[in-house]
Amino acid sequence: MLGFFKLKRSWEWAAYGKHPVARDYFSTCDHIPILKAFSAWVEKGFQSLKPGQSKESWNSFRFWIKGPQKDLILGTLHDSSDSIGRKFPLLIIGTGPLKDWEKNWEMLTHICEKTWTRAEYLACKRYSDIKMLESDIRAMPTLQADGSDHTDKNHQADPPQGITKSPDLKPQLRELVQNGKALFQIAPLPSSDLQESADHLHLLLKKELGPYTPNAIFTTVLSGEENMIVFKRPLVTEDFSFLVEAAKLPGYGR
Repeated sequence: MLGFFKLKRSWEWAAYGKHPVARDYFSTCDHIPILKAFSAWVEKGFQSLKPGQSKESWNSFRFWIKGPQKDLILGTLHDSSDSIGRKFPLLIIGTGPLKDWEKNWEMLTHICEKTWTRAEYLACKRYSDIKMLESDIRAMPTLQADGSDHTDKNHQADPPQGITKSPDLKPQLRELVQNGKALFQIAPLPSSDLQESADHLHLLLKKELGPYTPNAIFTTVLSGEENMIVFKRPLVTEDFSFLVEAAKLPGYGR
């Protein structure tokens, strides 16, 4: 039932930033141009933060982004620090093909779940040597389409059973889409199952956007609720500051 997701070549994975196992910055992105460019966005964005912002803690993000030549970019972004406590983000990121993903992007939350979980595990895993972390990053699996039993669920019009106190987000989504906002944050969707919440938010947004594919979507969990930040245009330096602030605040539109 997920036959439209067919792989042609392997994914490439890399990391950039600071991890408690390292004494300073490290990067494995240099051999992959698009990932190197994204790590530069993280660096410029962090440097552009106000002094107070750079010292504050924020929640991690899962994200997916349109890549070049119809590739998908996927990863996690973490508030991290080096071995002596100096703060700097940690980016774990991969890129590769996933046929027709742009037509079916509302299913990415399910397809990417195991990959995101693995990246989050590596971000907080205790290592004795940076080489071990780099090896684990390179060994990240090729993205697989798994779990066809979720296809019908992801295309339901009604909220999943776990979303027991769901507000009607359709008017909010419709207003944001019709106003042509380049960047907006969707209010949290309370749920007993964060995976169901993420799936349903993607589905609602897809119904409002129609054939249009967002440039990037970042999700973060605040107070036990899934929050979604949607970019309809390429990322710019100032967006990093917006993400950091959004990871500390309730959902709101801008």
